[in-house]
Amino acid sequence: MKSKYTISLLLIFLTQCHIDKNVSLTNGPKSSLSCLKNKYYIENICDDEEAQLDFAAKTKEYPKLADLTREVLQKVAQDSGDVDRAASLFYHRAINDPLSKSFLDYVVKKEREYIGKFPNYEKEKILFAFVPGMFYKDNPNLGTDGKLLRTIAADLGIKETIVPIDQTGTIEDNGKFLCSYIKELSENKEISGVILASLSKGSSDVKKAMQICGKEPFFKTIRAWYNIGGLNKGTFAINAILNNWRYRTEGKFYFWTKGYNWQGFIDMQGGDNSPVAGELEKPDHILLVNIMGVPLDRHVTERARPYFEEIRHLGPSDGLTLLADSYIPGNITFPLWREDHYFAWPIYTQRIQAVISYMVEKQFCKTKGSCRTFVPVKKEG
Repeated sequence: MKSKYTISLLLIFLTQCHIDKNVSLTNGPKSSLSCLKNKYYIENICDDEEAQLDFAAKTKEYPKLADLTREVLQKVAQDSGDVDRAASLFYHRAINDPLSKSFLDYVVKKEREYIGKFPNYEKEKILFAFVPGMFYKDNPNLGTDGKLLRTIAADLGIKETIVPIDQTGTIEDNGKFLCSYIKELSENKEISGVILASLSKGSSDVKKAMQICGKEPFFKTIRAWYNIGGLNKGTFAINAILNNWRYRTEGKFYFWTKGYNWQGFIDMQGGDNSPVAGELEKPDHILLVNIMGVPLDRHVTERARPYFEEIRHLGPSDGLTLLADSYIPGNITFPLWREDHYFAWPIYTQRIQAVISYMVEKQFCKTKGSCRTFVPVKKEG
């Protein structure tokens, strides 16, 4: 079985099946389940989901989110024989982490407000700069270029742009490019500051940039970081390919035929050999909101399934990276229940607006009367 999934994993990378592979949600709840309650910040929670989270709530061990290291989550999954048990424990601790809970309560409140009207931050002169994921130029239809988020930011009166990093560049090279890019932004007198957003491998590039130049004065132009499904410490799914000579050879050949940078692929591996294995060196002035998908087994999409199965023995994951590796201590964790690495479940526009608004209000609205302009939502028809 494991061999079958490893081969599937390889084929996804070698044939670009993240284009062809189905992203639909194939493992929905059984018809006998009721999904009517709203609980644990989850709308229409199903009976089986509620049971998992109720069990997590009653578990006395590991009371803090920071307790859930890679080793602990792996142990919980192995001892219970259920990776869902470990994922549920992580989610429960995340929503009850004091810093994250305060943020979640803000988001819930603003979501309701923004149904009728939403803010316009044009006067604040903010730039929303998106650092995209791997293959973003070749596969723009997958959303790795952040078009949806950039559009929502623009609707809020925020200038937006995509950061033109090398789509398969090494983390070191992309990190250096980001440093140069941010330095140039700091000299732009038309903006007051930047919200940096990143997706998947783009988050690895941002992490490396912070290590390289985060202490430089020009980095103060970055006020907030919207980190979505970040490969904050790589993914062990890559290791499965690198550790098999056949898959490794075929992978290198495929990258060569496409003109891709194989080292950029290698850089995404998990473990001590990853260039992002260490802890994040984030400047204190930056507000970080870490968006994480937390799926149960039946929530995982077809596209993420091979990765999920490949690293299941290491503990709960978002379908590509371990939850323990995606977690960034000391910062806001926003766990999205049911979502895997590809965020196939619909997310309300108001929720994304609320996340951006939180960053703006915390980092930009410093003068009296600022951030008080609102736009009514246009009614359909």
